[in-house]
Amino acid sequence: MYKLLLSSRYLRTRFIALASIISITLGVATMIVVNSVMSGFSHQMKDRIRGILADVMVDAIDMDGESDPAGTMALINSLVGEHVVSMTPTVEVYGLLTFDYLGEQSNRLVTIIGILPEGKDSVSPLGDYLQSRKLNLRSPDAPLDWSLSEPATEFRERWLEHQRIVNSSLISTPVHDPGQMDNPFDTPAPNAPAMTEAASADDPLDGRVFIGASLVSYPFRDKNGEIRVEPMVSAGQDVKLSTIVVGRPDPVGFPVTVTDIFQSGMSEYDSQIVFCNLEVLQKMRGMLVPAPGRELNWRDGKFTSIQLRLKDYSLAPIVVKRLQESPELRGRFEVRTWEQKQGPLLEAVEVETAILNMLLFLIIAVAGFGILAIFYMIVTEKTRDIGILKALGASSQGVMSIFL
Repeated sequence: MYKLLLSSRYLRTRFIALASIISITLGVATMIVVNSVMSGFSHQMKDRIRGILADVMVDAIDMDGESDPAGTMALINSLVGEHVVSMTPTVEVYGLLTFDYLGEQSNRLVTIIGILPEGKDSVSPLGDYLQSRKLNLRSPDAPLDWSLSEPATEFRERWLEHQRIVNSSLISTPVHDPGQMDNPFDTPAPNAPAMTEAASADDPLDGRVFIGASLVSYPFRDKNGEIRVEPMVSAGQDVKLSTIVVGRPDPVGFPVTVTDIFQSGMSEYDSQIVFCNLEVLQKMRGMLVPAPGRELNWRDGKFTSIQLRLKDYSLAPIVVKRLQESPELRGRFEVRTWEQKQGPLLEAVEVETAILNMLLFLIIAVAGFGILAIFYMIVTEKTRDIGILKALGASSQGVMSIFL
């Protein structure tokens, strides 16, 4: 009888040790899960950042840009051409996006980036982020351009017809009666927006843009409690971009047609960036003055950046160093990888991961010391109890049956 009673007492210490072991197991499992989640988050974030930027950027130091983009790309190709798959010029400037929604004017501060769509798609997977490709409205194998998809063309026809009706109703003002006194509390009717040549011809404007999804949409909760996203602008609609002219702070505004909406998954980009056709942005900023009788050609204008895609990104430090040491580029351009350009964001993620790992390590260390203390107490207690049992006359077999 005494054997059963003593055995049940010593089993309690085993449960305490087992609980400590389980706590360490959970701590290690938590560390593995947290590391996996943070690693996946960091990897996905890097892919999305790299998808909008490029492997290497050669940025002009002068905010007004540099001339001869074709010559600069030829120079880069002569320096590091064996490591480069493709490159494309861009123009980047801050601006203002203006559009009408439900009869009210909305304004958004944006970063306008002038691109060559096929060139941009060759240095980063911009085409994969366009809604028309995600919804299979465009062929994924077709080269990226500024053309409207078929649904966007149909929407534009309906939108232009609606604009004509609204404009005609605003233009038809009532006849003023001289004998009737004006009401000082009457709200004046808004001015009718000017009709463009493209609107009268139902053709898209010369200026074309890809707009970030978060710029022209807002989330709301429906009657069922589900979060939905309401678009304020659709592909095929006209909006207005405003920016400043190079060399002087004079504002310039120009209408453009939305050809597509992009969603990269990075809110920093989806809520700030508007991609515009390069030659139109060059012209509006005064970076390109077309010759009489000639079409716009981006090669005759200025640029602010050259984006490069490398064959092997692990060789990016070599490419950057070689370009930085070039006498033709030194002092005029800043050469960086996409990781260097987004350094603060990537460093913040690394710091968060390191802090989480340190906290989890401390938790596991505390649990480990707890297990050592428990086992030490168990061994010390059993040594004393075994001596007492042997002194009382218990046999070796009886002692073994109690503890084992």
